[in-house]
Amino acid sequence: MKILRIAAIGILLLGSILALVPMIWLILATFRANDRVFSEVFTVTKPTLANYTDLFTTVPFFQFLANSTFLACTAVCLQVFFSSLAGFALAKYDFQGKKLVMGIMLATVLIPGQLTLAPSYDLLYRMHVVDTYQGLLIPGAVSVFGIFDFLDIIGITS
Repeated sequence: MKILRIAAIGILLLGSILALVPMIWLILATFRANDRVFSEVFTVTKPTLANYTDLFTTVPFFQFLANSTFLACTAVCLQVFFSSLAGFALAKYDFQGKKLVMGIMLATVLIPGQLTLAPSYDLLYRMHVVDTYQGLLIPGAVSVFGIFDFLDIIGITS
């Protein structure tokens, strides 16, 4: 029994190390010159901080960081708000066709996102919101996963 446990820990440790290899390579690559990123695999013969100085001087890094933070926080707030509204309606109100609506919602989970990419872009283009915050936030404002997560949180399983 103890041997199996040691073997399991060893396999998990090996898997963890293998999972960290790309991250280690990525961190080491930040200290290399751009022309040496792929020539030196796990060694850094001439470490440099040029990539970091470029990041903070030539690129508006903090503007990008603020923009990403704003979009992430806004998307999460929209998702929680609209998904909880829909989840509450499905959980607390009985209406004709409720099971049909829930079945259709669950069926949409089977549709791959790549299939809806072109029609979504066309819709956003016709709404004149391409390359705006609204164009980034509107498509993800509600998801079936969020709605059914709300139902699971409040203890409704249908």
